[in-house]
Amino acid sequence: MEKIYGAKGEQNGLYRIGRFKWEVIYGFGKDNENDETGYNYRLQYSYRPRLENIKKDIIETVNEIVRDRILQGMRFRGHLVWLNAENQRNYADWYGLAVISDSNLPVTVKLGQDEEPVEVTFNTLEEITEFYEAVANHIRETVTTGWQMKKNINWEEYEHEKD
Repeated sequence: MEKIYGAKGEQNGLYRIGRFKWEVIYGFGKDNENDETGYNYRLQYSYRPRLENIKKDIIETVNEIVRDRILQGMRFRGHLVWLNAENQRNYADWYGLAVISDSNLPVTVKLGQDEEPVEVTFNTLEEITEFYEAVANHIRETVTTGWQMKKNINWEEYEHEKD
């Protein structure tokens, strides 16, 4: 599904927008809370989609939202933490080694973006624990939010075409 900007709120539903064109609209969000308008997710079909197709597409969109928020939605000490799968494993490994022995410290991680990277060094178990717990909490909270988003979808809004 694609973000379409200019929305003032949710417009969830299945809409017939042409002779052989339907559109599914899901959700509402804003890039900045101060913005007057935001966006909906939309997907066009050249056939009238069945509810199963709509469910699959919306669930995949929610999963993409969660993946994106995990990947680039965390900040630590004001710096972006890039949480791709490899970095998540590395952070877990480094934390685990630091717990085993403080001889595995210090640990230096690169935060921020490639254009302006920032190195942060964790010299104590407390420092790396603070970082690792922040990472784990971010992932857990983001996944929980995704589950809640899926739970709150009213599938009845997609059973019949809207005007």
